[in-house]
Amino acid sequence: MPEINECESSPCRNGGVCLDRVNSFTCNCPLGFAGVDCSDGNGPTCFSCAHLGMAETCTSITTCQSDEVCVTETYEKSDGSRRYDTGCRKANVCMSGS
Repeated sequence: MPEINECESSPCRNGGVCLDRVNSFTCNCPLGFAGVDCSDGNGPTCFSCAHLGMAETCTSITTCQSDEVCVTETYEKSDGSRRYDTGCRKANVCMSGS
């Protein structure tokens, strides 16, 4: 009898990685998600800071909504220095310049 790949139907949600088992599957869920198919919980956990300089460290952590992802945006100020914003953004929105 041929072996069936239970991961073929992509049963893991929210970025979970499927591991095929004999007559079953296991999902390795990303942070913030749990359950058999990673559908339980909120979105990912990520840093959330605004206007960071290169040598600054972000220590604020937030949990995104289930339809959001963690992003880091870089921008340049008029004096030429680079700044960074980190946080949650909608997963299906294209950012200008990306």
